[in-house]
Amino acid sequence: MYTTDFVGEYYGFLYFLEIVIIQTTYHLELLIADKDLLERIRWGNNTLEDQDYKKLLLANPEASFIVRLHDIRRKFSKIREEYDEKKIQENLSEIESLYLEIDRNLKNNHTIKRIKNSAL
Repeated sequence: MYTTDFVGEYYGFLYFLEIVIIQTTYHLELLIADKDLLERIRWGNNTLEDQDYKKLLLANPEASFIVRLHDIRRKFSKIREEYDEKKIQENLSEIESLYLEIDRNLKNNHTIKRIKNSAL
């Protein structure tokens, strides 16, 4: 069916995607304006298994991206157990649309629109 080299590359690719997703979530934490929520994310003993905590995160624009990225990462992790090209394609499409949504959010809310140089 598939060669050993293909399987190794396949697992490496999924592992790489999981690392990219984890790093993205760390950087998204820096954009959360709600300082109490940010402290709770960084130092709390909360997990995404706690539905009340998950609802709190989903109510915040930047934190909701973290929850959604985590869900996709878990899907990729489960796919590593059994090769399923259809699931891989679905998850890749989902991650692509989510990253585009994150990009739009960053451009709309966190870009420099004008620099004032008061020294001149």
